[in-house]
Amino acid sequence: MTVGDYEKLRRARSVSWKQLRLSPWGSKEHEERERGHKELKERSEAYLRDLLAQLPFRWHVEHAYTPNETAGHDGADHIIVDDPIHIGRLRREPGDALSRKRARFWGLSGVEDDRLPTALADIRIAERLVTG
Repeated sequence: MTVGDYEKLRRARSVSWKQLRLSPWGSKEHEERERGHKELKERSEAYLRDLLAQLPFRWHVEHAYTPNETAGHDGADHIIVDDPIHIGRLRREPGDALSRKRARFWGLSGVEDDRLPTALADIRIAERLVTG
């Protein structure tokens, strides 16, 4: 596991999704691309679960709403710390996200226990902490 692995998986998933959309529905090509996209999605989720399991503190996921949520952007799920963190220059108190303090969010709310984070900034920081 290295810093940037998740971004590579995310880009590959995006390319896979575009190829899937452009393939003729019901064709053999479409089925293969659908299988490939599903495999990339599973690999991304497994990577995130493994990354989160290695974090040296307790955490949970909360959704950050934006004041102007639209169909194209609906906020992100952030890694929220449950313990005070003082690792190098990173200082976070319980309730803060890895990427920024709680006060800098427009709104945060709890989500189901099985949701994975989607905030790329939080995932990058988690990768640096784990590979550190």
